[in-house]
Amino acid sequence: MLIGEQIVAARALLRWDRDELADASGVPASVIEALEASKEDVAALGQGRILLDAIEAAGVMVFD
Repeated sequence: MLIGEQIVAARALLRWDRDELADASGVPASVIEALEASKEDVAALGQGRILLDAIEAAGVMVFD
């Protein structure tokens, strides 16, 4: 499970802005912004899963 607030928190832990997460994941910053606003589980979406993989590859574990 991954919701928008977790993406924001993970970026803060990594000290990444949206552009840095976009570079690491290949997901456009505009899409990241939209996903961060979501209260739904975005991990089931293709781009949400890609973001989760990039965040975890950078060393931040996201838990339900």
